[in-house]
Amino acid sequence: MSKGLQIAVNIKEQIDEVKRVLTPQFHNKMMKYGIFRLMSVFKIKYDIERGFRGVMIEDVISETFESFTREGGRIWNKTKFEKFEKQIFSAFDSCLQNTIRKEFDKAKDIESLPENDSLEEVNYSSKYNEMLKILIETLNSLGATELEKEIFEPYYIHRMKREDVAEYLGIGVNEITKAGKRLDSKLPLLRDKLNKIKNDE
Repeated sequence: MSKGLQIAVNIKEQIDEVKRVLTPQFHNKMMKYGIFRLMSVFKIKYDIERGFRGVMIEDVISETFESFTREGGRIWNKTKFEKFEKQIFSAFDSCLQNTIRKEFDKAKDIESLPENDSLEEVNYSSKYNEMLKILIETLNSLGATELEKEIFEPYYIHRMKREDVAEYLGIGVNEITKAGKRLDSKLPLLRDKLNKIKNDE
């Protein structure tokens, strides 16, 4: 099969997957996730009516899905994301963060941040992501499963309810409970790692 034909096949498959997963329920789940990420990563309280500096989460969701349906767009990494839904959330997270950072870059260029906006959010985001990366690497070294790593941030850092985490991941609450119990035994080592990082700053 030629490269051009393979690309066409990939796009067709991704369009079919987009049609399958893009339901009102899934869209609502992405809205909740987007609001959660803006608060947890950027400390931004999202306004449902006005968005953030004119950026609407609905538009970022649309852009995420469209990126999988056009030539030269995103490609479903089946090796990393067996389920297309998880690929969508990963791409959405990337689109969301890129969009917000562009807004802060615009503000820096014109030197006129609106009241209550602050570049501290960008610095906070960088430190947060760096810290999270170190903790996930520590979990890897402790033999944590993929599920344990997936629930670590929403369940332990942001204290989301098990039911909400289960809905976000599309799995049963019992699976979250079991993974949580396994993570409990690793928490003391994670705290030690976190304290060492703080002491080195």
